[in-house]
Amino acid sequence: MNAIELILDDHRRVKSLFREFERCQDPVEKQQIAEDAIVELRVHSQVEEQVFYPAVRERGDDRASNLVSESEEEHHRADALMEQIKGKSAADPDYDTLFTQLVQEIEHHIIEEETQMLPEAQRILSGDLDRIAGRMKQLKSQLAEAA
Repeated sequence: MNAIELILDDHRRVKSLFREFERCQDPVEKQQIAEDAIVELRVHSQVEEQVFYPAVRERGDDRASNLVSESEEEHHRADALMEQIKGKSAADPDYDTLFTQLVQEIEHHIIEEETQMLPEAQRILSGDLDRIAGRMKQLKSQLAEAA
């Protein structure tokens, strides 16, 4: 898988966890699904911010740099929601509301990334996507072990 395919695979995985959360009725299971999604999101975000986004910013023009900045801001908003969720139990009255806000934030981010940034990255990084994927996989493995 190249770097873009890795990102798309992560997007599919987290969207699947979001659907599981929506269907789930058991609070304990719901909390586990949310925790799994948060781990996936944190690892994904760090890999993008430490490897993928710098490559896009370095090789791209002002438009690419602006797309990266916008994506980083979306990551920060998601991080704030994840911090709020982290300290709660699925039995808390606002747990579902907070997680739903996170889902909406991430789904918006995914749409923008897939329709704007990834096509731009494909254009500017086409010859380096496999090399970047190697770095992304290595970091993802390290972060997953630490999680």
